[in-house]
Amino acid sequence: MGMVKPQDAASEFSRTLASHLRDVMHEGHVTQMMIAREMGRSQAFVSERTGGVRPIDTDVLDAVARLLGWSSGRLWAELGQRITRNQ
Repeated sequence: MGMVKPQDAASEFSRTLASHLRDVMHEGHVTQMMIAREMGRSQAFVSERTGGVRPIDTDVLDAVARLLGWSSGRLWAELGQRITRNQ
């Protein structure tokens, strides 16, 4: 992983979102490699985003939702609930 420019670094919210996303991925047995394949991207690309190094984009969230068999809305709602509970 190369150096991340400050303007490309993840915000505190994005890091929090990534943390909860990793929990959901773990619970659903979804790996970074599975997401990478689903997206046609590298595992490193996914790792930077799910690891909170770079901001998560909606394409990553959509791929996770598909792999879980969920709608994107369901994933957003689940992540929103987890963030709200932990504030």
